[in-house]
Amino acid sequence: MSQLSENQAGLTTAAANDRANSNSLPFLRTEKLSLSYGSKPAFANVTLDIAPGAITALIGPSGCGKTSFLNCLNRLTDLIPLAKVSGRITLGSLDVLDPRTDVLALRRRIGMIFQKPNPFPLSIRKNLEFPLREHGVRVPARVRNLVQQSAALRVGKEQVQLGLASEHVGVRGGLISSGADPDPANPEERELAG
Repeated sequence: MSQLSENQAGLTTAAANDRANSNSLPFLRTEKLSLSYGSKPAFANVTLDIAPGAITALIGPSGCGKTSFLNCLNRLTDLIPLAKVSGRITLGSLDVLDPRTDVLALRRRIGMIFQKPNPFPLSIRKNLEFPLREHGVRVPARVRNLVQQSAALRVGKEQVQLGLASEHVGVRGGLISSGADPDPANPEERELAG
């Protein structure tokens, strides 16, 4: 297995080239960051500064630890059994790995976009409502309007109508979660399917 390091995996950043010229605090810094899953190392001793506004690429072969590195940045590794992170990550002046760090607030600042969709095992409606509510949209009429305007909802309904998806991910093995098979007790889902 390859191990990710700044030199081996080709971690590149505009900030890396300008480190000597920059006196400002990096937007994000890792210092001797290492991750292992049980006794198996994912990567070791990665030190990297990313300047505010920098575009950064993690380049390396499959399995070298690129995604594992990104998972460390917003502490998704906390959710992985046997994952052990050492070293330091700072976001401005925030110590990301400090046990007192509010990980929900951190994940609002450092998000992840995955290659494949990872919906919760809920209806499409509830998957679309969740981030809205997490980001402070609390007025039910506003939430409902934003969800109804979503192209993802329309696509999901079409997939259900064509038989390509079922109501819940993980429950019935659908491609995406859908609210098109309404729960008769839930007026929102009845309205959606209507």
